[in-house]
Amino acid sequence: MIQQKSNLKKLSYITLSLITVIFIVAGYDRSENIYQQYARENENYSNLIANSAENYFRKVDMILDLIGNHLVTGDNYKNTEAAKDVFSRMLSLNSSIIAYALISPEGKYLLTHLDIPPEKIPSVLTREAARDSFLQTLQTESLVIGRTYFLNKTKKMAIPVRKAFYDENGEPIAVMAVAIDVENSEMFDTSLLQSGSKIIHLLRDIDQHRQLYLHDAMLDDNETIYQTPISPSAYRKALSLISENSGMDIERFKQSNQSTSFRFTNQVDQVEYLVSVRYIETLGLWANSYVKASEIRNAIFIDVAKLIALYLVMAAVLLTLFRKIEETENQKRKELEFTAHHDSLTGLNNRNFLIQNAQRIIDHYKSFYFLLIDIDGLKLVNDIHGHAFGDDFLRIFAERLATLASKRGEAIRLSGDEFLFITDLGFNPVQTVEAFKQELEAPISVNDIQINFTTSLGIARYPMDGKRLSKLISSADMALHDAKQSEKGLVVFFDKAIEEGFIRRALIEKSIPQAIRQNQFSLVYQPQIRYPDTLYGVEALIRWHSPELGFVSPVEFIPVAESSGLMPQLGETIIEKACEEISRVKEKTRCQFQLSLNISAKQFLHPDFSQHLMATIERHKLTPKEITLELTESIFVHDMATLISTLDQLKAVGFKISMDDFGTGFSSLSMLRKIPLNEIKIDKSFVDDITTERSAEYVAKTIILIGKQLEYEVVLAEGAEAAEQVALLVEQGCNTFQGYYFSKPLPVEQLESYIETIRCHAEQDLT
Repeated sequence: MIQQKSNLKKLSYITLSLITVIFIVAGYDRSENIYQQYARENENYSNLIANSAENYFRKVDMILDLIGNHLVTGDNYKNTEAAKDVFSRMLSLNSSIIAYALISPEGKYLLTHLDIPPEKIPSVLTREAARDSFLQTLQTESLVIGRTYFLNKTKKMAIPVRKAFYDENGEPIAVMAVAIDVENSEMFDTSLLQSGSKIIHLLRDIDQHRQLYLHDAMLDDNETIYQTPISPSAYRKALSLISENSGMDIERFKQSNQSTSFRFTNQVDQVEYLVSVRYIETLGLWANSYVKASEIRNAIFIDVAKLIALYLVMAAVLLTLFRKIEETENQKRKELEFTAHHDSLTGLNNRNFLIQNAQRIIDHYKSFYFLLIDIDGLKLVNDIHGHAFGDDFLRIFAERLATLASKRGEAIRLSGDEFLFITDLGFNPVQTVEAFKQELEAPISVNDIQINFTTSLGIARYPMDGKRLSKLISSADMALHDAKQSEKGLVVFFDKAIEEGFIRRALIEKSIPQAIRQNQFSLVYQPQIRYPDTLYGVEALIRWHSPELGFVSPVEFIPVAESSGLMPQLGETIIEKACEEISRVKEKTRCQFQLSLNISAKQFLHPDFSQHLMATIERHKLTPKEITLELTESIFVHDMATLISTLDQLKAVGFKISMDDFGTGFSSLSMLRKIPLNEIKIDKSFVDDITTERSAEYVAKTIILIGKQLEYEVVLAEGAEAAEQVALLVEQGCNTFQGYYFSKPLPVEQLESYIETIRCHAEQDLT
């Protein structure tokens, strides 16, 4: 009763934890969607800015061509009044252009729209800000944009745009120049500026000065903004972010005509923005659109707050529901407690009857079979429908078995869901059992609920499989155990092979201590590869070649060692041997890599485990940071508080903690948040089917995402055997592998040779 109550509480905690995780994932997903929505919108703005700027300067280029060709043809510029009239008409037609000038190749002004005599205006070459772009103009037939400067005559910030004109010999005749009013530019629609959040920014690639900087908020010193370039460190950081977020190097990005977004602190107002940028290759300008990061955070906060409110409501409803379920279950348990502990439930004969009447049964049947019957999934029926329902189910099942027994045998209830049927199966026992099983497994209706179920049978025959009652029951029990090892609903007849299996298990248990003393166990090491070709670590795998038993698979002897309490002793042997061999390999090859050791639950929870581990690695001149302790999920069914305390202590001194075969055992997402892991290993069963089954691919992808979100240092895929598997896992973000695609497990001598053929990590790269 207490255990069931505890299970219900665990179920409530797990359910609430799962809902919490779902809401966390949903909140994260919504946050990402909002961020991406802002990024897409901002990138659209940067594209619009780039297109508008390109179109505008193309129009300016046409104006310069038109006026420049007119003025330099036949020296028309020397007719000052007519030329100025052209300038005046152009000024009236285009309000964004505030100044015109014709300049000689030597930098002297030949003609301006101003009333000032050209010869009194200082040469362009005397102005530092204009000299470089003017000289650049003389070297190209294209339009050249100079640095934005303060135009004293108009008291405005202006963008100088120049274009050179050449004679038939290719020698420059003159340079046509205009000044564009920054604040009255027809370049963009100012409605692009969103209140309090938007900045339009054109940045010169050649010298990192701001070409254009429009902000809907009033700025105190525009002249300083345009005269001060972006700092080299900030520019390098921006280029790095562009490359990182676009997935292209800077030169490819410039040519791509694409936009990308990143977060950046603006040097002008020291505010963090989401910046979307596109490069205008024809103008050599970066087109940038800014939106305040605080605006995005506010939008995310509002959306997530709604999810939190919904979560709180659902959590309250679930807690109330579980409390009511617990109260109902407690009442049912009280009512069923008395009945659940009495054999009178089924009305069948019990074990005592069998013992007292064994000789009578033998004398009556002469030759007969013991059919040991186990109802598959009865616990699930009880858990889903309650124990009262299960009792009714058992009564009906027992009545059916008794009816069959009245025709041809004896029916006995041995335990809760285990029954014995004694009968003569005739000349064709297999066919007879199948017919009997079919009758026995007909659906049972309890309270108008139909239950479909199966049974597993272990069968022994008298006298071939035992002449005494205890031997017959033992033989039938071994057969039943064998039936339930594979799948539900099987029928297994006892034979010598089954008994030999049990005997072999007993021999294995008996031989393990001697094998440890005689050093019969050996180790092989399977490389763990940091994709594509770097040795990250090796996993120590135990092998046993017994003089008496031959080769014994770890699948055979590890469970035996676990169940018999020999695992701590065997584990110490593995750790000692692995540390000794790998220390020697590292000294010889000068290669740094991790040593992964599989630690069983009983071994890890042994009081002297940590002390022995530290002593062993120190004796072999290894350090904790070179050791990864692999734990299976089954360990987490033990005392979590003690477990986590031990893990924290081990991790604090440098050991790395790995969860082996992740996704196949007992761990929950709420548990993962508490366990101090460095690594999770994707189980081979998921890797095997990752290229053929969507579900396996999805599970693997989810495990990788969990590893990244929980900031584990390593997500390692086990059992990688094909290039397609590796490629898909790499695409999903997994970069560490173990499997036959890279290498089979190697004896220590072959491991040394293997290391010579592969790249090694530097010591500092192991984390």
